[in-house]
Amino acid sequence: MESKYIVWFFFFSIATLFTICLCIGNPSARCKENERQALLVFKHDLEDPSNRLLSWAGEGDCCSWFGVVCDNSTGQFKVICLKTFDSI
Repeated sequence: MESKYIVWFFFFSIATLFTICLCIGNPSARCKENERQALLVFKHDLEDPSNRLLSWAGEGDCCSWFGVVCDNSTGQFKVICLKTFDSI
């Protein structure tokens, strides 16, 4: 009976670790250089009087920029979310 619990504990531990690894993604995945450059060109064509896009600069990881959402596993840019509620 005791070995049955050990097997279940082992299975549960492996399943938990696998799930955690899937959720975390690849922490070394960073923004692609060509996508970072495209976002900087896009920013240049925007008006930003409130300076919300101040983080969109330099050589940094564009996945950490305000309003930019990237895929956790590939680092590929997915979405820009710049909606303001002031204009509603």
